[in-house]
Amino acid sequence: MGRVLEFRQKEETKEQLRGPARCLGCGHTWEAVSPVGVYTDLECPNCSTDKGIREGLMAPGTRFVCNCGNDVYYILPDGCLCIQCGVLAKGF
Repeated sequence: MGRVLEFRQKEETKEQLRGPARCLGCGHTWEAVSPVGVYTDLECPNCSTDKGIREGLMAPGTRFVCNCGNDVYYILPDGCLCIQCGVLAKGF
């Protein structure tokens, strides 16, 4: 009789971030893709060490943009304050 194999449920696809990364070992820079929340210990495609870190700002695929064109906000208890024009955004 053959072996019995267990079926495992496929892991759910998690949201990912894409952005610039730099290796602290060899200095190589590249465009990295990783799950949200992973900012360090990225594998460097140049030297294959886990010394890669995220560099600069990263943004998810969906973002909110103020009428003034800005997409950076201060998060306050009563809403999000646009750092460019000072308008308080509510109702996301």
